[in-house]
Amino acid sequence: MDAIEFGINICPMGLCHVDEVEEIENYNFEHPWTRDEIEECRRAQYFRAIVALIIIPREKMHVGGYAFVEEDRFRFTVRNIAVAEKWHRHGIGRELLNHFIAQLSGIGCHEIYELVRETNLQAQQFYKAMGFVAQRPRSNAYDVTDEDA
Repeated sequence: MDAIEFGINICPMGLCHVDEVEEIENYNFEHPWTRDEIEECRRAQYFRAIVALIIIPREKMHVGGYAFVEEDRFRFTVRNIAVAEKWHRHGIGRELLNHFIAQLSGIGCHEIYELVRETNLQAQQFYKAMGFVAQRPRSNAYDVTDEDA
């Protein structure tokens, strides 16, 4: 299979991206956020919502991934990050997270957190590779499941 030449443009999530974000959300998660939840977070003042636009020569740009980070003064929590199936293992998640890390460190952020379900080993490995350190398990972290984070 030939390698795909592409570029990535990280930008704020707009209303025009919500359809693709919803598709990615539904593919990646057992308990996906609803369209209303996605739009609410996109508009909320205390959330930063970004998308990774995939740029392939002579093709329409499309969303390859997205991330939501909740701001709380000097602590930021990654609330959701996902990559479209076609773009898994192409560095999209790393680009999204590095974008936030650069932004947040530039404004004096001291801590970035992420809650990951105990059974989501792929996400745990991703965050470990990105330099995150596992903390103690957190019970009752989710409304939709009894699983710990």
